[in-house]
Amino acid sequence: TVYLVTGASRGIGRGLIEAFLQRPKSTVVACVRNVATATPALSALTVAEGSRMIIVQLNCDSETDAQAAVQTLREEHGVTHLDVVVANAAMATNFGPASTMPLEHLQAHMMVNMYAPVLLFQATRLMLQQSKQQAKFVLIGAPISTITNMHDYARAPLTAYGVSKLAANYMVRKFHFENKWLTAFIIDPGHVQTDMGDQGARLMGRPQAPTTVADSVAGICAR
Repeated sequence: TVYLVTGASRGIGRGLIEAFLQRPKSTVVACVRNVATATPALSALTVAEGSRMIIVQLNCDSETDAQAAVQTLREEHGVTHLDVVVANAAMATNFGPASTMPLEHLQAHMMVNMYAPVLLFQATRLMLQQSKQQAKFVLIGAPISTITNMHDYARAPLTAYGVSKLAANYMVRKFHFENKWLTAFIIDPGHVQTDMGDQGARLMGRPQAPTTVADSVAGICAR
């Protein structure tokens, strides 16, 4: 099985890389912003028999990195197909009210949280089509990206994050219905003890997020 995960250097992404590497005869592609700084920690992970890890650059601020990463996989590592692609990378750096949110903050969040998963799917689509399994494109979602249950998160000053993740949800479901060979879906990882998750918890008056990375990853892998 060939897996590709973005945002692989820390948090949920790193947890998924660690879990997938423990599966025998797997190729695990770790997409990171900076290969040089991410490689030492990722290289220390345990690798099952017959498995391997490939670390490639994929900066979600870039409109071209996803295509370049796929080209690198083909030309330098001999990867001809992908079975599971996980769009995990995200950002949350705007914490003000919606009524005064600067447009450039919203645009930055849309680039990383919505446009980047779209670019990732467009770049990996042909390789996913070569899968001999049921190809999967998975978006790591967010509990806050909801309209129906918005009252549960009304105190969270995360407008740019929430709306950009909500838009990404729509796009991923659109991919699913447009491509009969593909299973594309969103997984809610819970409110997880990552740098971003704990920061969000503190903004809502809590010391940290309630869900450990290990528990979140176990739930994701069960899907």
